[in-house]
Amino acid sequence: MQAFNTADIVAGQDGKVAQQLRFVTTGRIDREGANVQEPSAAKRTRLMTSSGLHGRRMRVTSTDSGGVVSGETILEFEQTSDVVSARYRGGTIIDGYLVGNLDPTGTSLRFCYVQVDLRGNVDAGASTGTIDQLQDGRLRLIEEFQWFTRSGRGTNVFEEIRDTVGSSDPL
Repeated sequence: MQAFNTADIVAGQDGKVAQQLRFVTTGRIDREGANVQEPSAAKRTRLMTSSGLHGRRMRVTSTDSGGVVSGETILEFEQTSDVVSARYRGGTIIDGYLVGNLDPTGTSLRFCYVQVDLRGNVDAGASTGTIDQLQDGRLRLIEEFQWFTRSGRGTNVFEEIRDTVGSSDPL
């Protein structure tokens, strides 16, 4: 049995609706309406705890041609239980925000994002990402994104920033 969750995203400037979009996500549920975990996900090792991303900062290390973030873009995460959000800015992004859910294994993230760039464009999209740990202990997020408000899709890679004395990062 399939479950469908829908949401509307309105993107615009100066209070005017530029585009209203409806997106649908699907997920498997059992007869009682509970989510069914995929068998492959059950075998994965839980990487993140219920607050594992909270307070972490990441910088973009690579992006596809369809992406607009850069090495100057910094994300600062918050997490409550399996709900994850981040504010991001830097480079051509004046302000951006993402919100989504960490899966039960703690190794993947599904989220939507909205951002305003230096030209005043308001854009939005959806992403899925995998979280892994680098050899030095820092976290890496590999994001597969799809724009709602413009054409394009691609991959961004973010790596955790270790705070250093005298840091001048924008967040």
